[in-house]
Amino acid sequence: MQKGNRKPDIYHTVYDRIISGEYPSGYRLVETELAKEFHVSRTPVRIAIERLVSEGLAIHYPNKGAVVRQLSIDDILGLYMIREVNEGLAARLACRNAEKEDAEILNDILDAMDNTDDIEEYYKLCSAIHRQIFRMSGNKFLEDFIGRIYSITSRFHFAVLYMPGRPDSSKEEHRLIAEAVLSGDEDRAEEVMKKHIRRNASFYSDKNIRASLKAISNLNWDSGKEA
Repeated sequence: MQKGNRKPDIYHTVYDRIISGEYPSGYRLVETELAKEFHVSRTPVRIAIERLVSEGLAIHYPNKGAVVRQLSIDDILGLYMIREVNEGLAARLACRNAEKEDAEILNDILDAMDNTDDIEEYYKLCSAIHRQIFRMSGNKFLEDFIGRIYSITSRFHFAVLYMPGRPDSSKEEHRLIAEAVLSGDEDRAEEVMKKHIRRNASFYSDKNIRASLKAISNLNWDSGKEA
């Protein structure tokens, strides 16, 4: 129950539930149920759902309403391919534009990563470091485009962090990304970022690893194209 006059953050609450798998693919986002839960009218719930739809995390179906978007393995790998190319470009541009305050922000995020064992908190820090690099690219169109693709793949990225040893290797990869972006070597920055994205994609291109991911997470996906 919401306390006092503080307005509920419906969008971020539902977003977090989708990312964590609490709301799996195909889950119906029912306005009346959410309005009742958050003690609000249907209008703010509708606005939150429309934002999730616009970001690609949910989709509207006729006579069914909004549901959490269902993706196929081909969809997931295709999205990671888009991320590899475009986040590589963002890292190159960020390297070109990096300033002292950017280094401070990236290093603060890395320090926070080293000081948390909470998977959800760590994931938010991963997101923060990527989005900081998007901003550093200095290209608002690129930042907005990649940000949307990043949001769609977030729940699949989050699930990978439950694989044994993945948080530690992820920390090292993000440290290498930050170092490369701040090195002044644009080719290196682009390649290190691309390698990181390919590593995340590899968890879904391998059938056996996919089976492990399903076993330890709430993820599900279509074997064919999206319905």
